[in-house]
Amino acid sequence: MERGTSQNSPNNLVALGLFVTTSDLPPYPANREYLSYDCSFDSDCRWASVGGTMDHWRIARGEPDSLLWLAATGTMQLPREPFVLIEQRGNPVDALMTDEIRCQKGSADLSFIYWAIGSADLEICLTDVNGERFNCTGMLGSSVMPGKVFLKIPEIQKPFRVMISSNNLPGVLIIDDIRYDASTCRRGTPPLPPPAPGVRGRGIDIYGTLSEITALPVK
Repeated sequence: MERGTSQNSPNNLVALGLFVTTSDLPPYPANREYLSYDCSFDSDCRWASVGGTMDHWRIARGEPDSLLWLAATGTMQLPREPFVLIEQRGNPVDALMTDEIRCQKGSADLSFIYWAIGSADLEICLTDVNGERFNCTGMLGSSVMPGKVFLKIPEIQKPFRVMISSNNLPGVLIIDDIRYDASTCRRGTPPLPPPAPGVRGRGIDIYGTLSEITALPVK
């Protein structure tokens, strides 16, 4: 369905149909080396709220009111609790980000479901270990909610991170069911060697055009 155009303040989650309770998304756990990058937010995983701003990603529990949710998002489909959300008030907000991925063997698939309320929007970036971006999708700009992102990431031969960042405009972003299907290097194993001389490497560009990775209605 078409995205709603609710003008309610993002400070008022009840006005947006989000009758939910929230708590801080925990930092990266100490045992993260043994955890998955898949995340449905019902247990520890390797995603955290990063940026040190006033507005953090939070874990939400509870079921939004269906009619108010429809008015805010343009869809009756609700996220499955728990999920994560961030309120945006027009100032910089935290990004949702993995910890360091030492390297990625072969291509990988990144997918998740999201809802954007108000003027909020998001993009997916690959960054170095310090959070400096080297490849981004650009803002997805979908008018259809919920959005389902499916992104093909080619082999990456150096440490990197995956970041979901927002446009900082007033609204709310909700994300659920992150899946990162990849073969990654464990700590203690060297990154993949560079291509041999005369052999073209696969590079680190994100595959796919914007139309292939923007939000699609979930069936």
